[in-house]
Amino acid sequence: MHRWCQMELKDFLKYVDEGLLVPEKGYRYKSQEGLEMVELHIDEIPDSELLTNINLSVPFGGNLSIRKMPEEKPLLSFGHDECIFRQYIFTLSAWSGPRGEQAIIPKDEGNGLMIPAFQSREFGFGMKLSLMEIQKINQFRSEKRPLYAEAESAIKINGTAVKQPLTDSPFVLFFEYGYGYGKEGYWTYDHMCLQFEDCIDAIQALYPEFDTVWLFDHSCGHDRGRGDGLSVGNMRVNWGGKQSRVRDTEIKEEIGYLGPHSPLLKVGDIKE
Repeated sequence: MHRWCQMELKDFLKYVDEGLLVPEKGYRYKSQEGLEMVELHIDEIPDSELLTNINLSVPFGGNLSIRKMPEEKPLLSFGHDECIFRQYIFTLSAWSGPRGEQAIIPKDEGNGLMIPAFQSREFGFGMKLSLMEIQKINQFRSEKRPLYAEAESAIKINGTAVKQPLTDSPFVLFFEYGYGYGKEGYWTYDHMCLQFEDCIDAIQALYPEFDTVWLFDHSCGHDRGRGDGLSVGNMRVNWGGKQSRVRDTEIKEEIGYLGPHSPLLKVGDIKE
């Protein structure tokens, strides 16, 4: 990754004397010209004017390591998480006026907005894309990646596995969660997969010389069950309609399978 800074040993020692660098840090080597050099990880440089100048003077805030093998692609690392904002957030306690009057507190939390986003050191929060960059990404998608790899998720969310042209950066989304008019349901594994694929397309279209690492703060609420698994959310209120396939269940043990009231089934039975 672009996390390294190289300098001559004499400059390193000067910065150490000035208290800008920690002694005994870094990797010592000789340049092709025979100069004594030191390679430091950016995180080994204390916050100072020196660190600021390095971050501003090189792309992505640092250089690649001189120890990287020529055949290795540099890496970009992205982290993902979500945050929700509610229209009304109040505590159970509130100040009252001189005659005991209090503000009227809504009965619910109002509308909710979830922001699922990626961030990285190289690009900061999200990734701002120009109109030309979005056009380049859409061309890449139409020519090389016209369909989502997670076709089932795409059909479930968009009604089709065909990728639609992007109109804005997929690295930061605004998702109105909840059920009702103008709301989009709840953020699930399927939504996360589609955002992930859109961001991969953006990076591979704009920065094909890089490999990528993607880190997720994955909540159990994002887990995807079996396609034919029993789920309250997939059950119909009324009779009829397509239902999930019913599977046989093997009673493997008493705990978790059989109740305490003289069950008719026993361990080893198959229940249709």
